[in-house]
Amino acid sequence: MTHTQRIKRYVQFFGSFAKTLEVLAVWENIKPCARILVYEDDAPKTISYLRSFPLQVVTADFKIDLWQSSTASGYSSKGGIIPVSGGEGRKGYLVLYVSKDLERALAAKAAEQAQDHASLGAALGYPGCCSRFFSHYAQEEQKRHNTFIRPLLEHSARTGALGHANHHGAHQFPPAYPFQNNIFLRAQDICLLSHIPCSLDCPKSLEEGNKMMRLLQRYSASIAQEFGAALKKGVLVTEEGISILLEGTAITGATVSIKAAASPDPFARVLVEQLTRAKAFEALPQGGILVEEMIYSNYTFVQFS
Repeated sequence: MTHTQRIKRYVQFFGSFAKTLEVLAVWENIKPCARILVYEDDAPKTISYLRSFPLQVVTADFKIDLWQSSTASGYSSKGGIIPVSGGEGRKGYLVLYVSKDLERALAAKAAEQAQDHASLGAALGYPGCCSRFFSHYAQEEQKRHNTFIRPLLEHSARTGALGHANHHGAHQFPPAYPFQNNIFLRAQDICLLSHIPCSLDCPKSLEEGNKMMRLLQRYSASIAQEFGAALKKGVLVTEEGISILLEGTAITGATVSIKAAASPDPFARVLVEQLTRAKAFEALPQGGILVEEMIYSNYTFVQFS
């Protein structure tokens, strides 16, 4: 069996590239521990399969009832906690901590149980700066959409990453972000990072993304190329987690010309249709975009390369 056949087989079993990459990263000693969600009906066979690698698997004492995402894209980052036993018979997702080291998996479980985000991030091998960022905004994000997109964009803006008006008042876009830090396609199951970076140009996250890209390239150069191509596209995002992929972007002042726009999210349908007709939009100094004389104040344009 070739590496490409093997990774496709793993994706078929786990149901996503994200879970597959996490498991392979642990198996290949790139990550010390992975945290994955598995629907409880699928948990017994998943745990058995992981242990056959062999890998250590520890299960959290709670399960998660993922709420319907406001993006209606099948992806949600927000949910409620249900006891593993009880919960009035409600089904949910079990949290599995997967590692070659049983003590590491147990440490991750204990940290999450205690809501100790810093220790959980350390157990999972996340960059310290990103764990601190997550911990700082966790309570605030629970009251919003739990995507962390608003603070991520704010932090990235402070590092000069999101465009600004120059001394002549004209809008300027800085160099594109590294595609390895692009987390906006998670709903499409395209992402190299399992954590939220503290900014879109976080160097520690870039290191982690490069490790994952090299791992993917070892298993399948063609799949890695597809991932890279998708992650390098420009994107329009909202803090709710809606993403619109932009093909063939070209920037002139505040105007962004495009060849095509697409999104799997039905909430983005009207804007995608407008972008498809107009083939361009204007980034507004106060934030948001202008398309066909309509202002969308909740969208931010981000470019990657």
